[in-house]
Amino acid sequence: MITHPGGQRWFYRRHSAWLIALASATLVLLAAWSVQQLRWRASEAQLLGSSHDLATLLAQRMRAHEQILRGAAGLFDASENVSRTDWQRYVTQLRLAEKFPGIQAVGYAERFTAAELPSHVARVRAEGFPDYQLKPPGARETYSSIIFLEPFVGRNLAAFGFDMLAEPVRAAAMQRATQTGNATLTAAVTLMQETHGEVQPGFLMYVPVYRRAAVLDNEAARAQAVVGWVYCAFRAHDLVDRILIDASTDIEFALFDGSDFNQPASLLYGSDKQAGAELPALWQRSGHYRVQQLNDFDRPWTLVTWLPADTDQQTDALLAVLLGLGSVISVLLFLLFSALSRREQQASQIAAEMSRNFRQSETALTASAQQARAIVDNVADAILSVHADGLIVQANPAAERLFGYASNALTGVQIQLLLPSLSIAQLAALLADDHAASQASNQTANQATIPATTGISTPITTAPAQDFACRRSDCASQSGCGTAVRLRQQCPDWRPDSIVAAELVDCTAGRAAGG
Repeated sequence: MITHPGGQRWFYRRHSAWLIALASATLVLLAAWSVQQLRWRASEAQLLGSSHDLATLLAQRMRAHEQILRGAAGLFDASENVSRTDWQRYVTQLRLAEKFPGIQAVGYAERFTAAELPSHVARVRAEGFPDYQLKPPGARETYSSIIFLEPFVGRNLAAFGFDMLAEPVRAAAMQRATQTGNATLTAAVTLMQETHGEVQPGFLMYVPVYRRAAVLDNEAARAQAVVGWVYCAFRAHDLVDRILIDASTDIEFALFDGSDFNQPASLLYGSDKQAGAELPALWQRSGHYRVQQLNDFDRPWTLVTWLPADTDQQTDALLAVLLGLGSVISVLLFLLFSALSRREQQASQIAAEMSRNFRQSETALTASAQQARAIVDNVADAILSVHADGLIVQANPAAERLFGYASNALTGVQIQLLLPSLSIAQLAALLADDHAASQASNQTANQATIPATTGISTPITTAPAQDFACRRSDCASQSGCGTAVRLRQQCPDWRPDSIVAAELVDCTAGRAAGG
């Protein structure tokens, strides 16, 4: 496997812009997902709370209606005979229109046998209703008839004298109420009051009325003791609309009779009254809907609630802004880091080029220094590097040999030890004159004195003192030509902090010995 020398750092530098863009896009998507999840949870919490409130409100209102009927049953149980006027006064005191809006009627249906039918009709006709007759007509074993009904006006007049035991749906609820003694709801029906205008789904609630002082400890005893039923009739749209007056809801809902909420015929109420059979599509399209069963009054209802379609529009707009802004930021970050990466690559290339040039220069300088060092180390003249205060800093092998000192023994020695006749003042005078030279006698390590020519190269100014190179030529050992040849070379290897100049002098010759 081929790998780059820079490893992971090289990879990150090379692809930093893409990595940053990827990270930014990932953060944007995570933020959008988080907003989406928060929106979903908030919507679900809103739906749950509103659904619970609506179900509670419906149940409370229906229980209040049950109490109305329990009071009416108590009226019959407390009186030997309840007259039409008594019933009217009782219902008037309930103030239904004010306290319980949505009730279509509160009535009483008397139960009697076929043998009692003639006397029943005669009694009601004697109360001021000469045209009274039981409906629907026909021979039956047991009858019932609505004889008391309030308010006894308008639509309600159509229900007067109706035998509810003759209609199977109503009869089933009445029989359940008789058997259990509980308030019981019918399935969805069309009320007798639907004589004109819009026909609404309807239902009824029954509470049985038993014979006074009857024993009611079992179903058979209750069936024998029942003398009639008090009931409330409801037009479903009117009832729920009135209930919603007392409560504001921010959800859509549909109320179905029974457990099958996919049958349009079972619909009691829909908040979107125009939807009809399209209601299931509405809540499924919403994405947030809830189905719950209301099992009060021995008849199940199904309440389906959902959020309006425009509930998430504001959040969708926020998501769109978030994604758009995040995309712009990702692109800007990509462009920025692309530019920085290119600048870094350019800087790296420049640095690499400078490094190569430096290494080449260093190599050339080292070679040159080595060459100069070789010349200095092999020249016959003694070459000394002397500080301005006369202290010898360095000496070449020829100096050590000519002066008779061991290797490196001259370092740190005062120049006056080798040149007793040369004072510090004379050194300063020689420094003042570039390329000055003087004749002086030099003293070797064994105290021997030999004639010599002393030359000063170009001085180098440093702080706090001054260095210079001193050349000593042993005239006694030369053939002597009187011509000087000068060699100047930077020599950081031999003398790191100064420019060393060496003069090779042939004291006996009168012509140039060579370059």
